[in-house]
Amino acid sequence: MLQSIQRRLEQKQIHATLDTKNKIAAFIHTLAVRYNTKVDNQGMLELPHYFSRRMIANYAGVSLGTLTTHLQQLAVEDRVVFNKHVILISENNGVL
Repeated sequence: MLQSIQRRLEQKQIHATLDTKNKIAAFIHTLAVRYNTKVDNQGMLELPHYFSRRMIANYAGVSLGTLTTHLQQLAVEDRVVFNKHVILISENNGVL
């Protein structure tokens, strides 16, 4: 249990130093790992459907437009795949 708390604290410290795009990627990856442990055959985790983009933007502390812009950039980098109903994120995420 103490190791779990320490690991979360370390993750929060790392996330505090990330830029907005990588913070969003890390946040989506954390949600996907925590709430959906299934990985498809292409190494992608699906974010559960009950996490809307508006909800993700609110939790990440960004506007919906900013979230969409950064999701598009992450899609160009092949780190996420998304459309109106689904967000998939790479299992190893590649947060820089």
